[in-house]
Formats: sequence, structure tokens, C-alpha cells
Amino acid sequence: MPASGDGPEQNPAISADEWNLRFLSEMAQILARSPGMETAHPDDEGYRVDDLALEDGHVRLVWSFPGVTNEFGRPVRAGRYLALEEVRARFSPDAPDIVASAVLLNDFYPPYPPSADREQPDGIRWLGPPPPA
Repeated sequence: MPASGDGPEQNPAISADEWNLRFLSEMAQILARSPGMETAHPDDEGYRVDDLALEDGHVRLVWSFPGVTNEFGRPVRAGRYLALEEVRARFSPDAPDIVASAVLLNDFYPPYPPSADREQPDGIRWLGPPPPA
């Protein structure tokens, strides 16, 4: 902890932009460890990453559940829009690889797709606030 005790310890040698790129790179590496960026689970047909992007200090991650369809017959899609400054501030130490692993374990591997009432006009069921329009 910092001497003041008012927040998590962060590595000042890593700029916010560099940290964001390392975080995104680590997320991509974790997600790409399976062919086709799919992660199979014994009780379902896996997940497919549809979008992983860094934009203005935010990561947009959208994935679909190929074995689960909505009322229009399309795979259910879920998403997470993360403000990286806020994500980084919650971890001490704030190593990008550790933070990316924790975020993915918490968000990307839910046992079930988010409920239909979370679906936004873009057809994505956002976990947390959706990106600005």
C-alpha cells in the first residue's frame, strides 16, 4: 500500500496507455488459448468471442453462446464494457496479467447466459453498464 494508505499500490513505471495495452494483450492471449477462441465446458457448447477492442481507455468484450438462441433464433450474446482505470484501481499489485486473468474468470465464464431482461437495443446482454451510444 502507498504510505498514505489511500489506495492500492500501482506501478508508477507503467503509464496508463502501456498498462491498457498489456491488459488487452493478456486478455487476447487467454481467450485465444483454445482453437477459434472458444472455451468448451462439459455442460455446454462453449463460448465464442465476437469482439475484443480497446477504445478510449475502455475494453469492449462481446461473446456469444452458440448453443443458446434468443427468440429470433440467433445465438445469445453477452458483453462487458470495462473502464480500465477503475479496473486497475481495484487491484494491488496491479500487474496487467493478473488483473486480466481475474477479470476473465469473474466475467467471461458465467455458468449461464445473462437473463433476457439485460438485453440492450444492440442485441447484447451487457454485464454492468453498456457502452455509451
